[in-house]
Amino acid sequence: MRDQMDEAALGARGAPLGPIIALGMCYANFARTEPGVFRLMFGLTDSHEGDQEIKERGDACAEIVRREVRLILPQGTPELEIARRAHMLHMFVHGHAFLEIDGKNDFDLTPEQEHGLMVDIAARIMRD
Repeated sequence: MRDQMDEAALGARGAPLGPIIALGMCYANFARTEPGVFRLMFGLTDSHEGDQEIKERGDACAEIVRREVRLILPQGTPELEIARRAHMLHMFVHGHAFLEIDGKNDFDLTPEQEHGLMVDIAARIMRD
């Protein structure tokens, strides 16, 4: 998943929020195409603290999001604020992904509508 996220973000650079939107779509698409793996990775009742390899992989994915947030926010933005915004983005897309794979999304979104949703959320979270 880390490599997919990195490729998505790097491939979307050039548009103001492109990498953030691409990361959200990548995450949701992974959940839809690999629901069993997604549930295994994120549906655990325990944290990943006991498994160093899984923890490192998760931390690497989170760092990709922070990297892209850092590039969008004004230079000198405190790391705590960068982490806060990255966490807010993750909260949204993680919830969206689970609603999608659990069939609990109240909206039957087309790919274009889902993309628009990602654009709207990214813009709201990333604005100063």
